[in-house]
Amino acid sequence: MRTLNTKQQLLIAGGLALLMAVTRSPQLGGPELLHSGSWAVFFAAGVYLTAGIALPAFLALAFALDAATVGWGGIAAYCFTPAYAMLLPAYAALWAAGRWYAARHRMAWDTLAPLAGAVAVGAVVCEAFSSGGFYWLSGTVADPTLAEFAAREARYFPAYLATLVFWVSLGALAHAGVATLRGRRGAAA
Repeated sequence: MRTLNTKQQLLIAGGLALLMAVTRSPQLGGPELLHSGSWAVFFAAGVYLTAGIALPAFLALAFALDAATVGWGGIAAYCFTPAYAMLLPAYAALWAAGRWYAARHRMAWDTLAPLAGAVAVGAVVCEAFSSGGFYWLSGTVADPTLAEFAAREARYFPAYLATLVFWVSLGALAHAGVATLRGRRGAAA
């Protein structure tokens, strides 16, 4: 993928931060589909943002939004357990999947297979750390078992994956649209 200039990356970072703020806060979000936008934000940040500070900045933003939701929104601190630290490798996995895909991206239909693979692998690893970490380390499950964890994964992971695919698909369509417009402008010049 062609490296974007600083202005373009800052614009994308701002848009991703806004998307995370709207989709991460239950008070601001709309349909349930919006509440898992953070996964796609970390994936897209890996694709588009090359500055080393971007991943820690988005991790800090996620924490700040969660903390604000607990404090300002009156939401119980149910997820703030020792397992919360597992979100660091969970989101880093999505970031890394985005970085991996960015190195393989090109404007062609055959880029969809690496994109799908990166999204799938990133989602599985993210889910293993985030939900697995919560299930096994949070202390909220009295007697955790592998069978019960598998049943929970079968119930909840498909919706998380579908939401990630939804947001990444919207991003891919926006990317293709912008690239097409830029190509037309370049051809007209």
